[in-house]
Amino acid sequence: MSVFEKIAFLESFFKVFEIDQHVQLHSEVEMDYLIKRINDQIKVWDNLDASQQIDVMPVFYN
Repeated sequence: MSVFEKIAFLESFFKVFEIDQHVQLHSEVEMDYLIKRINDQIKVWDNLDASQQIDVMPVFYN
């Protein structure tokens, strides 16, 4: 996943759950750690519907 995709994922996750917080990440390692923590939490949800998150993700055209 590129840095831009990681940022888009994190932003979309915050938007879906209406988290009004600014996170300052200083390295890609910090982004990877935060994404892993989010991923671990999502894995335990039984009725996950990702359509809300996908709908708000920004699209980056190559």
